[in-house]
Parts: sequence; structure tokens; C-alpha cells
Amino acid sequence: MRSSFQSELKGLTTSMLCTSESELMRLTKSCSRQQKERPNSKMTKHNLSIEERFWPHVEKTKSCWNWKAGLDSHGYGFIKLNKVNAKAYRVAYELVKGPIPEGKQIDHLCRNRKCVNPDHLEPVTRRENILRGEGVSAINARKTHCSRGHEYTEENTYLYKGQRRFRVCKECDKIRHRKGNKQ
Repeated sequence: MRSSFQSELKGLTTSMLCTSESELMRLTKSCSRQQKERPNSKMTKHNLSIEERFWPHVEKTKSCWNWKAGLDSHGYGFIKLNKVNAKAYRVAYELVKGPIPEGKQIDHLCRNRKCVNPDHLEPVTRRENILRGEGVSAINARKTHCSRGHEYTEENTYLYKGQRRFRVCKECDKIRHRKGNKQ
């Protein structure tokens, strides 16, 4: 049977909020007095709702809503919920828009890692998130020509799909093989 506390947290993922059922039950008991006073709030161990703990750490500018509290080593905001560090942008998205669809990641459309503005966050597949980024995979995927200027077309490209996915220009491959046979 689900506790009333657990039911109230249905919009937020369990992995983001608690580490185990016993942790959830402990928090439920410790928050019972506050739940009687405010029965519709989502209580945390700090006797404040998640919203009451979260929104004071947000600085709203004209476009982005910047996270002012803790940042991880990659520059993304985080908030500790039930002894677990949760990404601030994921919490913001779930508080405002609801659960993140299964199999999706959140992409920052504004490219600002501190931003928690739900209008700047979009659920996308892992592949789409990587290709929208500025990493090596994304940069190479956007290339239309090889380093010698040959266009990547279906006829002029080998596609390798193993553990590493990559493409090779057929013209450059021919040139490489001709040079190798002359020596």
C-alpha cells in the first residue's frame, strides 16, 4: 500500500527523491506533524516542501533562470533530496511540466548549464542530445565534407557501425591505398 506521502510525490521520480522504501517511511514519520498542518505539500526532511527549498536558489533573468546553489564538476546545478544529489534542471522540469518521459534526457536549448527555466528544457533521446551539443561526436556529425574537401554522400562514404560509429570518405580511402601500394 502506498503511503499518502508517497502518493503526493508521484510527479517526481523515486530515484531522484529517495534511496529506498525504508528511507521514504522514515521521512513520512518525521514529517507527519507538518503533513497534518499542510496536507497537500510534498515534505522533505528539512520540514519544507521541495518547492520551498528549490525556488529560493533560482535567479530569474530576462531569459534564463540560473541556479545559484551547488554546481557539479560539469557546471550543472544540483540539490540534495533525501541524501541524493538531484540535477536542479530535472527537478525544475518535473515541478513545472511533470515527469520526464521514459528513455528521454533533458536538453538545455539555451546551452546554459546553470539554467533551470522549464521553457529552455526539452526531453530528447540520448542521441539527439549528444548531436545537439558541442562534443566531438556532434561536431563530426555536422560535417558535410571530409578534410580534403570531398562531399560526404551516400556514394562517397563508408559507414562503420561497430562499438565506434564513424564514416570514411571513399575518395580519401582510395588515395591512402594508392600511397600505401607505391612504397
